[in-house]
Amino acid sequence: MQTLQRHPGKHVFGVVDQSKEVERILKEVDRRGVAKSDVQVVGDEPSGDQEAPAQDHHGALEGVTHAVAMVSEEHEFNELYQSEVEAGRRLVGIPVSRTIDKDAAQDILHRHGAHFINYFGPWVVEELES
Repeated sequence: MQTLQRHPGKHVFGVVDQSKEVERILKEVDRRGVAKSDVQVVGDEPSGDQEAPAQDHHGALEGVTHAVAMVSEEHEFNELYQSEVEAGRRLVGIPVSRTIDKDAAQDILHRHGAHFINYFGPWVVEELES
């Protein structure tokens, strides 16, 4: 997993409960022409070894608390996303572009079981779905 960019503007974020759904989201955005590496994913994968977080093709998860704090200055979003990640869920952010607009990103996340879906743009946070 990777940490979030410092200012991940123009992303639609949602909380995903199932790691298999994260993989499906990554495959879908890849089919639509967005590189998997451009999708923001934060959260530990379940593993038998509690000492070290699991790793996947995004690299090691570093500083979940710090990363979640970088999503927004909005305290309620920081707390919500942090508690969801700490509970074992994944925070997924799809970049908004010509290829995938805000509505399409919301639809992708929704179809894969995401909740607490929000758009983070320059100077705006828009609650799309809770």
